[in-house]
Amino acid sequence: ALYAESLFFFIQVAGLSVIYFSLRQGPLSLSAFALSVAVLSTGGFVRSNGFLSIGYPIYFHLAKHSSSLLKLLKQTPLILFTILFSVLPFVLVSIRAYRDLCPSFEFEYCKNGPFAFYSFFQKRDWQVAFGSFTGNRSPLYAIYMLPCLAVLLRFYSQNLRKKADFRRLFGLFLSPGASLAAPTPAGADLVVPDIWLSLLLLGMGITMVHFNTITRLFSGFPFFFMFLGEVYTKSHEFGRKLLRFWAFAFQAFSVVVVVNNYMSL
Repeated sequence: ALYAESLFFFIQVAGLSVIYFSLRQGPLSLSAFALSVAVLSTGGFVRSNGFLSIGYPIYFHLAKHSSSLLKLLKQTPLILFTILFSVLPFVLVSIRAYRDLCPSFEFEYCKNGPFAFYSFFQKRDWQVAFGSFTGNRSPLYAIYMLPCLAVLLRFYSQNLRKKADFRRLFGLFLSPGASLAAPTPAGADLVVPDIWLSLLLLGMGITMVHFNTITRLFSGFPFFFMFLGEVYTKSHEFGRKLLRFWAFAFQAFSVVVVVNNYMSL
């Protein structure tokens, strides 16, 4: 069977390819917006956080209307519909699983309905809940996440150096009259959705999941690997050392964690 992250990653690449191809021609077209939303939304059939990538087409669509706040507000119905559409796949999966696995309410995981079905197993088997960052896991898991955090810190240090960089994150609302309609693949605006998505995932990782799950959160999103490729091809020797450290440390810590789990059985 396909591993969930592999299939999810393919869906993300397909959806983002539609967006970036359209941006090469100018502002994101409405047809490219609709197609990228349709493709990225299918990630909800694979992972519960699949809908998060819907922020990419939303951002670039709003950038097309960023010349005034009024134009942005007029997009509210479309954006709300897009968000609801993007969560529909996960809702359908939850309902189907509930129907197939809950013939009666005698099972504990069936008592709170289909929309609490998935979260029940996440909380019981993975301790995914607010404040469960460390849980009862071995301290080795804290080491396991360090390579991922090292890459993220490098990503932030490269893209959030000046006040202008922080203003860029809120550029849709802080720069009325200065349209962001036509970001180019070489332009700084392309990285804004990556920054917001990485901050959201990092926040989820710190507040809701275990140390070891942070790496899985990022493994399905292309921006992480695109940045690694950029570090390797464009950076100075420090960047390449960082990439080598990440690759070596991730594999080494994986072996340590697997051995630790085996010994604790």
